[in-house]
Amino acid sequence: MKKSFFFISIFFLAFLLYGCMNLNSEKTYYIEGYFKDDWGDGQLHPWSGKFLILALDSSNKIKGYDIANDQESTDDYFKIKNLPEGNYILKVYTDSNNNIDENNLEPLLNITPDATKHYNLTNNASITILFGEDD
Repeated sequence: MKKSFFFISIFFLAFLLYGCMNLNSEKTYYIEGYFKDDWGDGQLHPWSGKFLILALDSSNKIKGYDIANDQESTDDYFKIKNLPEGNYILKVYTDSNNNIDENNLEPLLNITPDATKHYNLTNNASITILFGEDD
């Protein structure tokens, strides 16, 4: 009887501690989307390289990134996960204009991005970023 009471007490204590830990965890969101051309068909010609999208917070710190169009020109999907609620600047860099090194993204912050979008993240977001050729 004492052994079963001991194990039930330990289980209850572990459950209580786990619940308290989850109360302190911050809710996070994601931004996902697609890169499309002017016609919206996802054929990103003439951009055949990578598309890097950075999520920067209000202090201009990188909070997340993803790469689209990495292997084939129709892979235009991106998703940046685990972002806390707040204001973000999304900056897009193409491999054709920049040397993208996933292990060292900081130098890109000194380069003018190929596209910029401001976003106030309060829920999960789905967006489309259009790229086109100048006529």
